[in-house]
Amino acid sequence: MNLMTDASAGFGAAMFGWSLVMGAALGVVYSSFSLLAVVTGMRTVGRLVLDVLFFAVSAAAVFLLCAARNGGAVRGYVLLGTAMGLSAYYLAVGRWLSKIFGSVERAVHRFFDGV
Repeated sequence: MNLMTDASAGFGAAMFGWSLVMGAALGVVYSSFSLLAVVTGMRTVGRLVLDVLFFAVSAAAVFLLCAARNGGAVRGYVLLGTAMGLSAYYLAVGRWLSKIFGSVERAVHRFFDGV
């Protein structure tokens, strides 16, 4: 892959689009981690571990996307697209899921308090 010839506007737009999709996918991963934390009753340290794991998964995902599609060159628009995709996911679905997870957490606590 020749980065000088592949640095066209169409290629950049495609990479940006893929990074948006990846950001939304990372939002799903983060929601899954949040649900895991709620269901297992994780507190501060457990959630910190999950956050660090999420950041490691995110970094690996960005690296793998750039390695596969851009010869390993991490561009600013890829990072921006990933952040925008994650933000769009959160604004569209994440806040709603946070409310549901809060209800699940309260139900789990009520269940185990009654047992």
